[in-house]
Amino acid sequence: MCKLTLVPYKGKIIYGGFIEGTNIHMGEGFRLTVAKAIKGAQIHKSLPIIMN
Repeated sequence: MCKLTLVPYKGKIIYGGFIEGTNIHMGEGFRLTVAKAIKGAQIHKSLPIIMN
């Protein structure tokens, strides 16, 4: 479980908050749905630089 704030800073995303471990039990159908979503996800490692 994560409670955090994402903040853009100098072309990168930083965070402030808490990351806590917790036990979560999911059914097989839900696990498969999450696994498919993660495989198809786009991960952004930096922000576009916009010059004004």
